[in-house]
Amino acid sequence: MSVAPRKPNRASEEEYLAFEHPAATRHELVGGVIYAMVGGTDRHNLIFGNIALLHRDAPETSQVFTAQTKLRVALADEVDYVSPDVCVARVDDDRNRHYREQPCLIVEAISPSTEREDRRDKFLADARLPSLQEYVLVTQDAPQVEIMRRRSACIPEFAFLQDQLRLESVDLSYSVTDFYRRIPF
Repeated sequence: MSVAPRKPNRASEEEYLAFEHPAATRHELVGGVIYAMVGGTDRHNLIFGNIALLHRDAPETSQVFTAQTKLRVALADEVDYVSPDVCVARVDDDRNRHYREQPCLIVEAISPSTEREDRRDKFLADARLPSLQEYVLVTQDAPQVEIMRRRSACIPEFAFLQDQLRLESVDLSYSVTDFYRRIPF
């Protein structure tokens, strides 16, 4: 006799927010299900620190947020809360203390364990945000950066170790090596 898989308990947006704010561990709400955020690898943390260049270089009209700030994605009758590695908002009225809703740029450092979620689930939800101009995936296990731009129908553009990468949404350029500083391959 086989046992049917147990369906996760679903939570409303209000239940999630009441649960998340006092919690010591960070969580995401995706498809009505609350997921605990797991710790990253050393490569993830090094790439994440390198991507923090955006904090220093972004225009004064931008706000750069790390995974500590949530992104609220309201689609149809469902609301998700995700934690991109880095998101940049440039809208003055997008100022909730706990989340942002109108990013122009999202950057994710991906690993084999997060690639499916970052490349598919999060991207499909995030790409529906009218404000999002660019979605960037920085691969942990190889020096490769993938960027999807709204203006080009999100067709992936790839940059490799010796390439320059232009982030149009914040009018900045970086060498791909900037994202992989101190990471041996």
